[in-house]
Amino acid sequence: MVKNLTNVLTDEVLKANAGNINLIYKTNLLSIQFSSSIPKQQNEANIDAIKNRISVIDFSSCESVLKKKGLMVDDDYITYSKIDWNAFTSDKNYSNANMTKSSSVSYNLYFSNRTLINLTLCANTTTDVKIPLANIGELNMTLVDNLAEKGVNAFDPNAEYFTDRCVPLTVSDKEAVIGDRRDEFNNISLSCSGGCTYGGINSTTGYLNCICNAAEPEIEIGPIFQQKLIGWLLNTNIEIAKCYKIVFNWVIYIIFILIFIYI
Repeated sequence: MVKNLTNVLTDEVLKANAGNINLIYKTNLLSIQFSSSIPKQQNEANIDAIKNRISVIDFSSCESVLKKKGLMVDDDYITYSKIDWNAFTSDKNYSNANMTKSSSVSYNLYFSNRTLINLTLCANTTTDVKIPLANIGELNMTLVDNLAEKGVNAFDPNAEYFTDRCVPLTVSDKEAVIGDRRDEFNNISLSCSGGCTYGGINSTTGYLNCICNAAEPEIEIGPIFQQKLIGWLLNTNIEIAKCYKIVFNWVIYIIFILIFIYI
């Protein structure tokens, strides 16, 4: 009920303000931000959002599609209202893996005349939603960053880095056996709600990036921490054959290179 009334209120506030607005309202339970896609305003809004530790949303892909469809002229702009909800107002009861709860966010986009945009018009595009993590200090961001450089999500227990003996990755310039790699996983997974996918963490700002379907903004988007265990490793002939195949392929590549050099 409170959330529905808040959404109605933000809609009316936006419509009542003629011209462009760039405002943030903060209470103990929520933060509401109004702004637009006009570059100067958008930049100021993003700076203000980071200062106030609230979400930052990039909806440029949706705006681009609307302009390509002729629903907006090239020099037109989008106005938006965005609500960051305190963790205590969450409708979902996730396990949270004993981590400090972070806020979630919902938003609406409007044409410059304050008409609500039907975001199904933005199907097949994505929106980057960046959310500040309340528990960034509890995470080993050095390890998270190091694994991210290798293309590994440190919070994914199903990542090949943690489950595949044949993955040829190193730790501290030494070959990392599967046991060493699995020891790096801290039994906590991190994902995004609202059907969004995990897009990494900015260790400088402490923001989680959720990559979302631009056509589904009605649901709240937020971080989900859960207690997870990595599955057992099986010493199977199939796995041994798989590793052998990888090594064999590399040998074939090297032979071809040598033949090419000496022909």
